[in-house]
Amino acid sequence: MPDALKSPKLFRSKVLKVAYITRVKKFQFRLDAVLKYKKILKDKQLAQYNKAMQGYREIEDKITSLDAKQEEVYQSMIQRAQEGFNLLDHQSKEIFNQKIQHERNTETIRLAKRQKLVQVEQKKLVEYSRDEKGLEILKEAALEDYKKELLAEEIKEIDDLVSTRFRVNEY
Repeated sequence: MPDALKSPKLFRSKVLKVAYITRVKKFQFRLDAVLKYKKILKDKQLAQYNKAMQGYREIEDKITSLDAKQEEVYQSMIQRAQEGFNLLDHQSKEIFNQKIQHERNTETIRLAKRQKLVQVEQKKLVEYSRDEKGLEILKEAALEDYKKELLAEEIKEIDDLVSTRFRVNEY
């Protein structure tokens, strides 16, 4: 309600105030349900993206752990070679090292697949975010239009009240 309408001179009765307040309609965006649905979709997609990223990080951590284990085996082999060469020990460590390398290669392939999944999930998330942002822009524009209409109605109401008061003062 504009400040001019709050003055006791213009509004002498509470009935006029109540009538004015009830006449002012509440802003409703027609696509509000669609906007809420788009937000839900975006939130679900964000959860899927985070899950894919978590899997990606887990695979990276496993590869890092395998690299550390392989380095540890190499260091052990070097230390054993300096102490004295044992063919059986050397062969077992080399077989173990080959298993680690095979597992690392498998994890690297899984990492590449997971990276593609993360990219797909990220694309979907960007698309959902873009849809939601578009609807939010429409909602803001509709709200601005509503405010302009409300202001025009208030100005008209003020003009009517002023002209009525002026007519009353003339007589």
